[in-house]
Amino acid sequence: MEKRGVPTITVVGKGFEKAARSFGRAYKLSELRLLLVDDTVAHQGGDELLQLAVGGVDQVVEEWGKGAADTNGAAIQEEWRETLIVEGGYLDANQLLLEMELTDGLPVIPPTPDLVEQFVAASGRSGNEVIARLMPLMGNITVDRIAANAVMAGCAPNVMPILITAVQAMGAEEYRVNHVVTTAHTLFPLIVVNGPIAGEIGMSDGRDLSAEGWRPNATIARAMRLLMYNCMSESGLHGTTCQGHIGKVADAITENVAHSPWEPFHVEKGFRESDSVVTVMTVEPLQMVDDHSAVSAQGILANFGSQMATSGNRPIFGPAQHMLIFGPSHANKAAQGGFDKDMIRRFIYEVYRIPVNAYPPESRERWSDWKKMLYGTNTMESATIPVVEDINDILIVVHGGAGPNSFFAPGINTHKSVTKKIE
Repeated sequence: MEKRGVPTITVVGKGFEKAARSFGRAYKLSELRLLLVDDTVAHQGGDELLQLAVGGVDQVVEEWGKGAADTNGAAIQEEWRETLIVEGGYLDANQLLLEMELTDGLPVIPPTPDLVEQFVAASGRSGNEVIARLMPLMGNITVDRIAANAVMAGCAPNVMPILITAVQAMGAEEYRVNHVVTTAHTLFPLIVVNGPIAGEIGMSDGRDLSAEGWRPNATIARAMRLLMYNCMSESGLHGTTCQGHIGKVADAITENVAHSPWEPFHVEKGFRESDSVVTVMTVEPLQMVDDHSAVSAQGILANFGSQMATSGNRPIFGPAQHMLIFGPSHANKAAQGGFDKDMIRRFIYEVYRIPVNAYPPESRERWSDWKKMLYGTNTMESATIPVVEDINDILIVVHGGAGPNSFFAPGINTHKSVTKKIE
């Protein structure tokens, strides 16, 4: 909103004030002015929000005129401390890092200079090489900073190429990392590693639940979360979600290629089977697809479809990708029934749809332009809406061991997964 002689006024939910000011600093908006309103009203929009915004303009203008402006426009100064001196031992170092909001609350391995140097060496790069500058903090994410967070997460040095590639992938515009870092929505990056490197570092493809087999999966994901805390967001923005979820700490997987009836995900994406590749996708908490009775391909796929085809989730309101994480048993039964990946996408897109009348009128106001055009005004209430706007936004991987269990990983509106080869 604008008023003559006054900078743009941004309407923000109270719970997002810190995030908004962080964006202001990143974009160097020296005259950013915030009008804080109730979070629920801000999220839903509509006439009530408009009335609050109009009614609050004069108050913001008055404060601005009195010189109550904040310092949102100040350029971000990198105040990174390269070395911390800790008197004491392991527990003292952990306590200090916790108090400085540099951890996720779990114990960490203190990133001593010699350990960081080992990890930098394993990357084959210079420690001061800048890998990315990501929103909202826009600080330099260097190799040594990635190494420090990898040490804290409990990684082995050989995962450094994966972490560097994941950071690069997050920098792609379609990934929208700024939203992932600051939203109250329960989102987190799901990391899928394909190719020889997964076996070389001992990643579990879902069959091995031993401590040794699980360590790379858990620590890779945790390192990415610490990087988001320490190199992408500011203090106070680490816990912005409405509800927490274990996926925000550890969710990195590799495919069970040996027991998959289909080509690996990265080959489907155009890479060679011998390439090592990282995919980063923003997802909501995973949902189990459990079936002990279906004997046909259609019966198994029906369970995936029924999980996806619901009006009670946010991704359905706009363009979003979803990932189906097939257990080998489900994947092979589907393949035996004549279903390749393309046919699975077609089946779910055509068969498992959501009735227009499942959405109350106020929900339809939040539909994407695509949905409004096809299913909005004057559309029959008996019409049905597909679970994705683009059939290719149904992504399929195979992960796990024996048993009739799979996962559905819901994506999020306007976010795209990014797949990048490890160089």
